Amino acid sequence: MPQLPFQAPPILANPTPFGNETDGTWLMADYDRDGIPDLVFIKTPSGPGAMVEVHIASGASQYKAIVQHFPTGFGSETDGTWLMADYDLDGIPDLVFIKTPSGPGAMVEVHIASGASQYKTIIHHFPTIVGSETDGTWLMADYDRNGIPDLVFIKTNNTPSNMVEVHITSGGDPPPNHQPGGGGGGGGCWVTYPVENPDGTSGSETVWESPCPYGLRDEHFDARLKTRIGEGRRALIRPRTILIP
Repeated sequence: MPQLPFQAPPILANPTPFGNETDGTWLMADYDRDGIPDLVFIKTPSGPGAMVEVHIASGASQYKAIVQHFPTGFGSETDGTWLMADYDLDGIPDLVFIKTPSGPGAMVEVHIASGASQYKTIIHHFPTIVGSETDGTWLMADYDRNGIPDLVFIKTNNTPSNMVEVHITSGGDPPPNHQPGGGGGGGGCWVTYPVENPDGTSGSETVWESPCPYGLRDEHFDARLKTRIGEGRRALIRPRTILIP
């Protein structure tokens, strides 16, 4: 007779090499792409200049072997949710920070460091149209099944109906003719250009570039920006590649 779900004794109950820590987020993600979820600790230490770290124990070792200790490009922050999601579609989980700042009119932000860079390169700083809330759970999941993780808020308090609500904001569309897991290069990619407007305000503009400019030197980025964005706008920093087919 088939086993009833979740009624059998645990199929794994192992100690790990990790000491007990609470200054961060524990989760599962298949970093090494062997089909077995790995144990991930996203450490958010306190103190001036502290940087986020990612530590991984392999699922193949039954979590007995810590296989990676990564410093990241993120400063340590606790006003939000840290998680893993493959946003750039290369098959490697990316490090995501869903920032929920406080204050009147505060809006949620999504910041992403690529798994391919071992979390050293932050490839996205996304503003969103979602107001900042803390009375629920933030996560990412591909609701619209286009391959791109969407932003999800499971609201568990202060709802008009006194019932749990699910709010989903699209993570965007994949590039034309994108093949999931295809890696870098290809015929083009989405690129977010940080720009400065003529009135002195800062912003960003996302465009499809073909060929993909990823990996070119900064002067090539500057020339492409001036050509694409138009007179009166200039790059503030090197643009970030979003999706590479």
